[in-house]
Amino acid sequence: CLIHGLTKKINFLYQFQERWLYFARYDRKRKIKKKDMRIIKGVEYELLVEAVKSSYKEETNGYVLTCEIGVHEGHGSQIMLEEGRKKFQNFHHLGIDPYGNVQLGVSNKVKWNLKKDLINYLEFHLMEMTDTEYMDKYRNGFIIYDEKPQLLNRYTCVHFDGPQRTTDVLREVMFFCHRAHIGTTFCFNDYKRYKMDIIVNLCSVYGFRVLKKGSRRYIMRKEYGVTT
Repeated sequence: CLIHGLTKKINFLYQFQERWLYFARYDRKRKIKKKDMRIIKGVEYELLVEAVKSSYKEETNGYVLTCEIGVHEGHGSQIMLEEGRKKFQNFHHLGIDPYGNVQLGVSNKVKWNLKKDLINYLEFHLMEMTDTEYMDKYRNGFIIYDEKPQLLNRYTCVHFDGPQRTTDVLREVMFFCHRAHIGTTFCFNDYKRYKMDIIVNLCSVYGFRVLKKGSRRYIMRKEYGVTT
């Protein structure tokens, strides 16, 4: 009787553990799937969705390239990946972030979780480097291999979520303005932390116009002007 009772308790514990693991895995998948983040108040990720949806590329070599500076946990990149998949063919997305507590204290543990979360997005390319390192190394463009090397040097949508000093953002904006095309959109996160009026004036010189302004995010789109 005692042995039978212990056996029942052990079986119950095993069943409980299996169920807990199942729901833990389910909850993990659900959270990953819902990284749309529009469910979080005040984050305004719906404006990032709009930035991707509002971008377009009239003249194309068959490829579309989007980019996020400051990937962190990957919420923004996942939204851009989901919306990019719906809108474009031959679509690729770059995520630029050095991790390793180099900027904003984002650790390598966060990076490993990001890689697991976004493993099914074959369009995603994680660039483990700072913004300045990326702009120096890939100033001529990003190469993908699709039967033959393809140089992607025009960006259709860029999310600025990295360094938040005015000088840093200006440097990034100059880089991407020179590599934009008609229909390129820029989305700035936490724009109130730097001098956004200077950024807007610079973008305007390159043919960008304000598309939408929220309390946290700011969208501009290139409406005219030549691409250099």
